[in-house]
Amino acid sequence: MADHQHRLYLTLHVKGGAPVVPVQDDNGPTTQDEESKGYRYQARKRTIGPDTSLWQYDQIETTMLPSAQTLVRIVLGKVVDLGKIHHILSNVQLRPEEEGWDSIVWVKEAIEALLREEDAAVEFAEGVNWENVRVWAMWYVGKKEKEHRFDGVVSFDPLRTPTWDMFCQEETEP
Repeated sequence: MADHQHRLYLTLHVKGGAPVVPVQDDNGPTTQDEESKGYRYQARKRTIGPDTSLWQYDQIETTMLPSAQTLVRIVLGKVVDLGKIHHILSNVQLRPEEEGWDSIVWVKEAIEALLREEDAAVEFAEGVNWENVRVWAMWYVGKKEKEHRFDGVVSFDPLRTPTWDMFCQEETEP
């Protein structure tokens, strides 16, 4: 599949039993099946001892299948240059020594870094900025909660991730 068909997604996960603002960026194909691959970019805290942890940046090739913690995905833009995305995101600083810094701040800074790139690595949907993305993402999680997507009341395909597309302003995967 050609790179121009890939999308940059923001994926929200359950953290401590509650939905949180986005914690990772993914990129992958527009249409997906069990064979679809993409990349996951994230800053995560790894425990390396009883009282010791370490923040690290991950860039992992992975399937596009949801994990048990995946809530929803938001399409932010079309991938123009995958190599540039890798480069830009790998250079977003990890700043765990700063008060209030966490993986959510890293995602905010990652999106802002991609938006600043003059020779675009991503063709973003109109209106994409951190505040809009955060608001849309939390609205969409709330919408899916009201539809009982996460509580087992309604059955759904566990291999499909609810997806909101900011390009067409519609749900592309319920």
